[in-house]
Amino acid sequence: MVIDKTGLTGKYDWTLEWAPDTAEDATRPSLFTALPEQLGVKLETTKGPVDTVLIDHINRPSEN
Repeated sequence: MVIDKTGLTGKYDWTLEWAPDTAEDATRPSLFTALPEQLGVKLETTKGPVDTVLIDHINRPSEN
């Protein structure tokens, strides 16, 4: 989950070139390198609120 703390508002049109961790294409940077180099933003690991669903009981449907 990513929490936006940039304070930026509005809509932006941008292109980010990066390679997934599993990609064999070494010509593109990783996501964590591409974000600050190309867009000037970075991802930081923090703790924050997370929506969860708790199911405490379940019954099989009755035969109708």
